[in-house]
Amino acid sequence: MTIALFPGSFDPFHLGHLSIVEWAAQLHDEVVVGILGNPEKPSGMFTPDARAALATTATAHLPNVRCVVFRGVTGDLAKREHADVIIRSAHKDADLERSLAVLNKFMSEGVPTEFAPSDPGLEHISSTKVRDLLASGDGEAASALVPEAMRAELATAPKVESQPAASGRSGSGPMTAGRRVEALQVAVAVSPPVYLDRDSTLDLALSLVARAAGEGAQLVMFPQGFLPGYPAWVHGAERGDRGTPDRSGDLFDNAVVVGSAVTQVLALAAKRHRVYVSIGVTERVDGGAALFCSQLLFSPAGATESVQRLLSPVGDEALTWGRGLAAPAVVDTPFGRIGTLPGNDVRLPLARAALQAQGLDLLLAPTSETGDSWVATLRAAAREAGIFVVGANHAAEIQNGVPGGSGIVIGPSGVVLAGPGLERAFVRAGVDVNEARHLRHSLDPGGQAGRGDLFELRVKAAD
Repeated sequence: MTIALFPGSFDPFHLGHLSIVEWAAQLHDEVVVGILGNPEKPSGMFTPDARAALATTATAHLPNVRCVVFRGVTGDLAKREHADVIIRSAHKDADLERSLAVLNKFMSEGVPTEFAPSDPGLEHISSTKVRDLLASGDGEAASALVPEAMRAELATAPKVESQPAASGRSGSGPMTAGRRVEALQVAVAVSPPVYLDRDSTLDLALSLVARAAGEGAQLVMFPQGFLPGYPAWVHGAERGDRGTPDRSGDLFDNAVVVGSAVTQVLALAAKRHRVYVSIGVTERVDGGAALFCSQLLFSPAGATESVQRLLSPVGDEALTWGRGLAAPAVVDTPFGRIGTLPGNDVRLPLARAALQAQGLDLLLAPTSETGDSWVATLRAAAREAGIFVVGANHAAEIQNGVPGGSGIVIGPSGVVLAGPGLERAFVRAGVDVNEARHLRHSLDPGGQAGRGDLFELRVKAAD
């Protein structure tokens, strides 16, 4: 017996929805139409119970279909209903639907998504259009877009009463001021991505986060540009003849929009496993064409704590990525103040100074660099500032069964604590920033020892 789940808001159910349900009912033993809504705090035009009643009426001729109201996420409903597959519409935004499929698979612990074939004759219909027609008083036009069986019921279905806007409150202040902070277990993921395949790489990242967290990690870090992979064609050859095939189109199509389902699922993974997740992405602004090399940091609360764009793409990187326009900022955590400098930004003295002036304790420095010079740069940064530094270089491929990337953790005196090496999954180390603070007590470049009375650094903060 196979069970298919077709989730959505269905506000209200329309002919396009019915077409998908009828298609799914022919393929599966049972189809569950999941109506998303909170009966206690309803939103939209129709109440959740009214939407469920309309959908039930519209599908009454299909004996293997039932409609339920749920609150929460689709993945949890899929597990509750023992679904074998989640049904989604194929004619909607393809990029969004791919990301939602990965999100639902993660949240449901493995339930795949099956895309219903599109019906060109119904693609113009949407719940938004039905609601707009009803709101304008054109009930006849709205009725033409919904199943005939529910047309009479549509006119009298209970609607949501307007709700007063909730007032927000600002969050608490810095978490680490004036007290010792907790020790931190770091895991640097060095497995290669599924090159230029964002969704498969996201799937891999989720499994690595789960594995690292299960083994005690509290911060999981991925290399620069991990999603969907570092554009290897930008290095080592003359322009127009780069050796590695130029796949800029693939990079663009697989770029990550901050706030999309891709970043939502990463935030949910961080929250589910109670870890910080730092991951490099090629970022695209929604609706724009420019790409940026960004390192994202997600917290155990499921928040996107920082989006640090590469400030100075080097060489032919500048043909692929734009320049970040905001100075780096630290993130206050229970483990100390964390800052990020992706790529060769770690070699920019003023960028490092900007973070040091904010009380930096731990620097995340993902890059594509490798070799002795890479290690020397990170050791110097740690020693200079009296901080911990975590590095990860890009793993573009597997050679002889071993990932071609590496990770490293360096203490505040410049001593290597873990790595570098071609590990199969993670480079691990414990980090206690209290040690770094004790060391900076004698010389703090970002504090009094930096001689702010003689030197001045002006920083352009994010808008």
